[in-house]
Amino acid sequence: MEPGFADKILQRLFAEKKGLKDGDRWSVSEMFYDFLRNKRLLESGLDFTGYKPIEKAYMLSSAYFAWRGVNVPKRLELPRLNIEAFIKRLEVNAAANPAVALSVPDWLFTLGKAELGDGWITELEALSQPPKQVLRVNTMKITVSELVNRLELQGFECSQASEVNNGIVMGRKVNLFTTPEFHEGLFEVQDISSQRVAEMLAPKPGMTVLDACAGNGGKTLHIANLMENKGRLIAADTMKWKLETLKFRAKRAGVFNIEIRHAVNANAIASSNLMVDKLLLDVPCSGTGVWRRNPEARWLMQESALDKLHRQQHEILFSYSAMVKTGGQMVYSTCSILPSENHNQVAAFLNENKSFKLEKELQLLPSQTIGDGFFMALLTRVE
Repeated sequence: MEPGFADKILQRLFAEKKGLKDGDRWSVSEMFYDFLRNKRLLESGLDFTGYKPIEKAYMLSSAYFAWRGVNVPKRLELPRLNIEAFIKRLEVNAAANPAVALSVPDWLFTLGKAELGDGWITELEALSQPPKQVLRVNTMKITVSELVNRLELQGFECSQASEVNNGIVMGRKVNLFTTPEFHEGLFEVQDISSQRVAEMLAPKPGMTVLDACAGNGGKTLHIANLMENKGRLIAADTMKWKLETLKFRAKRAGVFNIEIRHAVNANAIASSNLMVDKLLLDVPCSGTGVWRRNPEARWLMQESALDKLHRQQHEILFSYSAMVKTGGQMVYSTCSILPSENHNQVAAFLNENKSFKLEKELQLLPSQTIGDGFFMALLTRVE
């Protein structure tokens, strides 16, 4: 497989295959992600000795179809593949090594086991399932019930989410980006766990709020929604291209109280004289909680990068916390399920910084929610 993020690979594929119908695109996408979630297991049943990369890809595709019982045209069959022997090898390999059975690199399996114990296997099993498609309703333009009604009239299966205030859970994954409702800015596609971050921050209209690691702006737009476009909302990130995406999304959503700032480094905004009522630090992390929707991340992650991530999280937390007013609050969040990135980071911060107290923290595990694995902690500045 060509290296890269799965969604970008699919975008290139569909750009080349313009004749594919929406249903075919979704089927291809779902199978591709399913393959990535089980990549190591499938590879364990094949011998690639002497084969070229394109031949390996062909073998893997055929093996996947055989494993899932998918009927394929005769021209796509692989005569050399003994299906019964292949399936038997998968069973033997899975029984011998749980890292193979759950399709993760050995080093990541060892790391997760050290941090989460036997619970790591439970979470890996949950992360092997496809994600739910969830929307966040733009309540500045429409109510949740009104949008549910509009989508149902078009034949979409959906229901109001119980875990968050303004979420809609789709019955199955569908293409909503061509709908009038999307182009009118009535909703954003946003994971249900991600929506809980801004809800925990609880910004109010008229406040000064900073989203210091805004990225593409999913949580920024949610914050703006909760602020009802009233007050000052600064969105900062080190990646300028992500902020350009945020500008486009904000325009569609009808959000106009966002000040976008390109931070040339992680501390560029922290060194200013800005003081805020609310601060969101959705810091860079390993992304172990989002493997349902980004299964390729387990293969792209490098063991050597974790120490750097830990240092970066520590630096962001300590630097930006100085911008919170006395009585103000901040949320530290990640889409990781590893304690070393979550509770341990917050505990280390509180141990060294007596100006803050912990109000609450929440670890959302994939085995316990329909959403991504997420961590969030709410801290108040007391002096």
